Amino acid sequence: MYSVKPLATILAISVITVLLHVPASEGRSRNDVGEPCDSGDDCYKHLCCVRMTKWEGNKCRERNKTIGKGCSETHFPLNTDYDAYLGGCPCGGGFQCEMNGGNHGTCK
Repeated sequence: MYSVKPLATILAISVITVLLHVPASEGRSRNDVGEPCDSGDDCYKHLCCVRMTKWEGNKCRERNKTIGKGCSETHFPLNTDYDAYLGGCPCGGGFQCEMNGGNHGTCK
């Protein structure tokens, strides 16, 4: 007959394996405005992860929802698709960031 110990061990290993493969953003808390971040996944959904200058650390900030206000769609590090931005967040509220040729733009 089968022993219960090997079955319990297999079950425990299976549960641990599943828990280790759950996406990290599902079970962790997100950061609020002004808190550090590595990517947008670290911030609440209505925020983005942005580095205002090349020398400042990334922080969660509000997406701009006002026409004519500043924005950015320049990813940081530069020339990547990483979910962090340089100089400001992309626009929120359905607005588009019209870039001005540099690292900054205006919400339209």
